[in-house]
Amino acid sequence: MSEYSTSSRDEMKNGTLPYLENKGRGRREQNSILLVDDRPDICDMLSQALTMKGYRVITSAGGAGWLEQVIQSDDLPVLLLLDLSNPPVDAATFLQHLRARWLAAPAIIIMTTSKRIYEQLLAAGEHVLQKPFRVRDCLAEVERVLAGSQ
Repeated sequence: MSEYSTSSRDEMKNGTLPYLENKGRGRREQNSILLVDDRPDICDMLSQALTMKGYRVITSAGGAGWLEQVIQSDDLPVLLLLDLSNPPVDAATFLQHLRARWLAAPAIIIMTTSKRIYEQLLAAGEHVLQKPFRVRDCLAEVERVLAGSQ
């Protein structure tokens, strides 16, 4: 995700994220998945595959406002598929701050092209897929994570 506003990028470099919380308006949709990736081809491919499996997929190209937008939504996803190939800070730190600021954060699967980030997050116990991956592997990970989060 390469599109962050300057202030958001600076806040993340300083180890903080803007404070965001679920205002209690939203409800978790049992089959809703938020897919955040700046590559339209990946969004299209995964969106089609997940839709065929019965999920409702919401896509975002990332950028500075995606998190606040989803938190303010009336429909909260049950799962977040998040591309962290080029995070503005250490990926584990980013996830820690994301969960601290998004009080109703869903289960998260990280997608990354970086072997270093993949190994770091895997060692930290995160759900992570290294790009390129097969769609069936992604679908299997989604099913596994959702089965474990219920």
